[in-house]
Amino acid sequence: MPVPPPRAGETEEQFVQRCIPIEIGAGKSADVAAGICYSMYQNRNMSTQQRVHQKIARLAEEGPRGGIRRSKKAPKSGTPNPNPRRGSSRNKPGAASNTRGVKVPASVEKTLQKKADDFNERYKDKLGYGTSIAQLRTVYQRGVGAFQTSHSPRVTSQQQWAMARVNSYLYLIKNGRPQNKKYTSDYDLLPKGHPKSDKK
Repeated sequence: MPVPPPRAGETEEQFVQRCIPIEIGAGKSADVAAGICYSMYQNRNMSTQQRVHQKIARLAEEGPRGGIRRSKKAPKSGTPNPNPRRGSSRNKPGAASNTRGVKVPASVEKTLQKKADDFNERYKDKLGYGTSIAQLRTVYQRGVGAFQTSHSPRVTSQQQWAMARVNSYLYLIKNGRPQNKKYTSDYDLLPKGHPKSDKK
């Protein structure tokens, strides 16, 4: 059953809590369901929610044993993008290797601030550490850079790619471990006291 679009005034957290059980009931794993639901909320103002849902769902299909089925068009891990982005008026060439060159739109900055505030309100006291807008901004910028260098041809939005990395980072902080064992590139940003942080 398709997930109804976000309701007027519904927060991201409220929508995701409503959306995930429906996606799991449709056969998705918890991780895949969460990715679909966060992306749906972030794209809630697009004209056709169903089209967005179907497109995102195709990006991560589950195999017969619950693993992620590799897309026929997706490059293997470490495969360079054959058509890397050459920069734009907003993100110049070379931004992939220098996060300071990646401009973060005001709308994204607002979303990152809300994510940081919501996370800290829910988990900071419990964990003994939280996150900051500066950390999430850097993760986002790195995500944009990674998109420009290498990504699945079926992902067409650098914002979606970068925001997925932000969500993975928040998962890492909350759970003390990454969803994907290969995700270690943002460990240097982790707060002091986190199990994966090398900060004394």
